Amino acid sequence: MLGKDTVLFIADDKFVSAELLKKELDKNSGYLGIIIPYSKLEQKLKKRIEKPYGFYKTKIERPVSEFLHKIIPKIKVTEEPVLYDVSSKKKLYNMMFRYAPSAVVVSDGAIRNSIEEGVKKLGMNIRLYVFSDGLGIDETLISDGVVHYFVDNIGARDKLIEKGVAAAAIDVNPLPVESGYFETEDIGTSKQKIGFEPTRRLCVVCLCGGAPFELPVSPAGGTEFVITGAGEGVTAESENLHISHTDSEITELDLFRAADTVATRYNPHTVKRVAALNKPLILICDGEEKIPEAEYLAAEGKALIVRNGAELNAALETVNDGDVYLASDETDPLSANKIATRMAGLIAEAKSGEGNS
Repeated sequence: MLGKDTVLFIADDKFVSAELLKKELDKNSGYLGIIIPYSKLEQKLKKRIEKPYGFYKTKIERPVSEFLHKIIPKIKVTEEPVLYDVSSKKKLYNMMFRYAPSAVVVSDGAIRNSIEEGVKKLGMNIRLYVFSDGLGIDETLISDGVVHYFVDNIGARDKLIEKGVAAAAIDVNPLPVESGYFETEDIGTSKQKIGFEPTRRLCVVCLCGGAPFELPVSPAGGTEFVITGAGEGVTAESENLHISHTDSEITELDLFRAADTVATRYNPHTVKRVAALNKPLILICDGEEKIPEAEYLAAEGKALIVRNGAELNAALETVNDGDVYLASDETDPLSANKIATRMAGLIAEAKSGEGNS
């Protein structure tokens, strides 16, 4: 396209690094990054049929088969994850012919499955890259059709190698973070910008919706809570508890810069942004399921885990008193540039090899 090698980023709502990678790739005059929302490739009727079917397979059929297997061993339990393809083949093929990409980058297992099947049927020479948009590795991303993997850490790399992926097909770089999160600003000045006294202790709470969470009735050390992304997801019994909901003009970056501590439900990009600003991290794991990534961060001394308001209060008290030091997770201001440069290099190497064959 326009004499450039095109890289398509097929993005769902969670692939937040796509914009950063595209921006860096576009700095190279020989390459063009294009982001395609997966929603544009979906077939609505197929989606209405396949998603309930996938829910049935994972939430009903498998638990029943697991129970029956204990009684009748001959009954098999499917170990493979259910990947249901809701893409429109017509839309998918039109996209491939229109952009004639040199590579396609995905970060979701179901999307990987759809794109891989489409590329096979088209017979086009398109390289499929996986960018693992999290701290771990989703096994549904692993496939013989993927030529290269970009992961966040050595643990994810080791998991891929354990599953049979060649070490040469894996690059390790921390998740990209917007450059603004690496810029330092006096915390007192940051607090004044969002309307607080410079000496006021602030804990920014990110709940991202989900189930309601009850904040402590008496915040530790006079800490004030600033709520972002919660909607109606926060409750408090005390009339004296002041909860500040954020102004629409105040960004997440403004809040994080002003925070003494950040308490959030687990999200890999929130973790990296908090780490880039070198803020203490408290992970709210109030659901029934364990979150391996959160457990890993806690074990590494990079976060504290809490499950309710009382535990949050205790964690804040510990952090405020300086009784615990939380190391930041690994970040790199040049991560997006390194990943984009590597993608461009891989395409160039492949083309050179084709020319010599």
